Amino acid sequence: MENVNTTNNALVEYQQWLQKAEIAGFKMITFKAPCCLGELKTVVPEEKNTMWDSISVCPHCHEPFIKKAYSTRVELFRVVHPSTDLKTA
Repeated sequence: MENVNTTNNALVEYQQWLQKAEIAGFKMITFKAPCCLGELKTVVPEEKNTMWDSISVCPHCHEPFIKKAYSTRVELFRVVHPSTDLKTA
């Protein structure tokens, strides 16, 4: 069972980061997380034909995903690995 405090902390940290990025004037795009469809935003490059990639962790459900951010869109890929499906007692 997921710790509620961990989830709340991750969302608070994400919201704080988001507020700082918006105040700083970074170009951002809203997207749905590929794991839980929670709404997120990310910073994207200003320049066309530029891509920034990263491994991200959803602040809503803590699932990892790969994100490719372009100036006009974001491509998302779920991380599929055998350890993702491991169950614990």
